[in-house]
Amino acid sequence: MRILLAVPNATMARVLERTLDGEGHEVAVSPTHDDVRKAIQAHPFDLVILDDELRGLSSTELTSMLQRLDGHTKVLYLTTPSFRKSEQPEEKTPAAPGARWTASEALVTQMARRHDIHAVLPKPFSKAQLLSHIALLCGADGQRSSTLISHGNLTLNLAKRQAFYGDGKDPIPLSPREYATLETLIRANGRFLSFDELLESVFGRGVFEQRDAMESTMYHLTRKLRRAGMFITQRGDMYRIL
Repeated sequence: MRILLAVPNATMARVLERTLDGEGHEVAVSPTHDDVRKAIQAHPFDLVILDDELRGLSSTELTSMLQRLDGHTKVLYLTTPSFRKSEQPEEKTPAAPGARWTASEALVTQMARRHDIHAVLPKPFSKAQLLSHIALLCGADGQRSSTLISHGNLTLNLAKRQAFYGDGKDPIPLSPREYATLETLIRANGRFLSFDELLESVFGRGVFEQRDAMESTMYHLTRKLRRAGMFITQRGDMYRIL
């Protein structure tokens, strides 16, 4: 996949380039808005990773630039923590040379509705979070990747049957049954699942003699997730993860 990194910070750009190159992607780096414009005009890209610290760019120019992208190109917007609290209005005039442009939450929401940008990733983020967002955006034929699932700060690698939380570089130590239970809860997308539904998902049909094993699985999974900072909500014999 061909990816354009519109990232002005040289250190961050090198880290991202190395990460994406290691995943087999073809990566180009453009540290200024002029470089970004030239790159977009010269080559088609599957994904543009746009950092909110790109300098010398007004909101109007940003919108215009994004709208000139090829129709299949996805845009992942990297934001600073202050993005969530920003109340500044959209700029109407070009930014002064060297000035930092930061989108307000309202403007980014507006751009997302117009599909000028397709996803927002707050900084700092882990490698797992970055790759998960890319997979969700740029899976085969525009569909969600069958390899990674992202749910909040949790990322599941379906191929390796591993779960990562937050900035953790090492997977949460889960048994095969615990992982299967976690994946089932994540795929439910916040919906409550009964104990019997989880039992059937993990052990298959007609194995209700495994109820004790399932109870042990739920107990250990709940403890491990709690240590990682994630919680399973229980209501009677119903369970879910938000």
